[in-house]
Amino acid sequence: MSESVPYEEFYFQFGKYGLFRGAQRPGYQPICSGSTCRFLYPCQSSVYCTPVELHLKLGKYFLEVYGASGSDYDSGSFGGYASMIINLLEENPLFLYIGGKGEIRPETPYETFNGGGWGGSVYSGGGATDFRSEDNLESRFLIAGGGGGSANVHDIGTSGGGLKSLDFCGLPGANQTNPGFDGSFGSGYGNRYSAPGNSPGGGGGLFGGGPGSGGSGFVYSENRETDKIHQLPSWIKIEDSQFSYSTNRGPGYAIISSLSHNDCKCSYDYIIPRDIHAAPFLYSYMIMPK
Repeated sequence: MSESVPYEEFYFQFGKYGLFRGAQRPGYQPICSGSTCRFLYPCQSSVYCTPVELHLKLGKYFLEVYGASGSDYDSGSFGGYASMIINLLEENPLFLYIGGKGEIRPETPYETFNGGGWGGSVYSGGGATDFRSEDNLESRFLIAGGGGGSANVHDIGTSGGGLKSLDFCGLPGANQTNPGFDGSFGSGYGNRYSAPGNSPGGGGGLFGGGPGSGGSGFVYSENRETDKIHQLPSWIKIEDSQFSYSTNRGPGYAIISSLSHNDCKCSYDYIIPRDIHAAPFLYSYMIMPK
């Protein structure tokens, strides 16, 4: 990050992390237990927020990301889920963007943080949650899409994540090569060119969703379908990855679990399911001390 911008660094058990001053919640810090740290949405505003700059120790990590939802009704519009095991071979920074939750903000014609489209007088889309090797959209290597906004209690926005986000009212969601209607690379549809109406915002993601639809998820691969994502630097090695939908409703968040023995006195002989936040066939895991 630029040295001219007010910026603070904090130490935690896997290294250190940095935030812009003034944007984060007072006293914000990750929630750590054993070999796992959970980074919740760091800001009070769903629009103005700060990325988290991470300086992790060398070693192996299990990364999980959950996109933000875009609806405040009782059902629908979940954020997506994606996970990846990486091995860091050099001490270079990573950038974590955590998606803001979609809200009704007719007086604030701006995106929800990290790509959720403005919904005008109805709900905005949720922001994506992603990890980046550099501080730009082209360097994202793990993305959980944000959910689409809702027009009303009957027209609930669709969930983000997966190879393709779900369609909304006949309009296609985003996929691995294209956004939804009037979405873009990284950002969902927004009421940018008209007075506040009843077109809900699209969710952020690899590509943003159309009105009311979520953004697409992404896990890096050498065989990726899009040419908009840059090649991953050689100091990051990927060992496993997967992505799908989830049941997260609210702001996005990320979980970092160390798989290196020198970070805690643990045995990794026992790995059990933590919870099924994603689809029924997709588990996330908690490493249990022996």
